Amino acid sequence: MAWHLVEADVYIFMTQDALPADPHTMKNLLRPFSMYPKVGVVYARQLPRPRAGPIEALSRFFTYPASSQLKKISDKSHSGIKTVYCSNACAAYRREALASVEGFPENVIMCEDVYTAARIMEAGYDIYYQADSLVYHSHDYSILQEFKRYFDLGVFYESRERWIIDAFGGVKQQGMRFFLEGLGYLKEKECQYLFPEFLVRTAAKLCGYKLGSIERYLPKQIKTSISMHENYWRQVEGL
Repeated sequence: MAWHLVEADVYIFMTQDALPADPHTMKNLLRPFSMYPKVGVVYARQLPRPRAGPIEALSRFFTYPASSQLKKISDKSHSGIKTVYCSNACAAYRREALASVEGFPENVIMCEDVYTAARIMEAGYDIYYQADSLVYHSHDYSILQEFKRYFDLGVFYESRERWIIDAFGGVKQQGMRFFLEGLGYLKEKECQYLFPEFLVRTAAKLCGYKLGSIERYLPKQIKTSISMHENYWRQVEGL
């Protein structure tokens, strides 16, 4: 709603729990637009919160590496779904790119940023990951919350918005890579005592995702109870 109310060349979106990590976060976030005319979206590097534990920090370091990257639609042959990854925890959009896809969707369970980035890339724009733009943003999810979040991810990618996987590739390889690199990361940090918790969390994510992929066969009340976004089911299915 906000971007329709304001006239600007570029729009920056942030979630309420993301904090700029240095005074240059916004300046660095905007820089790629002047460097690359075809870039429609730029998103920032997310760092774990200062007091984040090893497992919480792992997901940030895995998803947001230290090197910037210009992502083109031709990259999908080797990068798959990561080609259109984007996070509105801190991201900027060129107005003409956002307008070309009529803005954000209003009826997705989550990942409106990935949905919009995929549409923008299909419209002929590139995506830029700006590792020099830094924000603190991570979550200390419980195992149940991890399960619910990945149920919703399964609903999004495998059931409701399958076109993204069909167009850019699946998420299975990313999941396996995260698991293997996670074990290596915990070993490097001498946190082998966290292996059991990491295994349980991985199993919870996998089970949640698999259930989300077959949500059409689940009773409506069950979907509401195992989802992190209950309002979605009330709005979409009238629960």
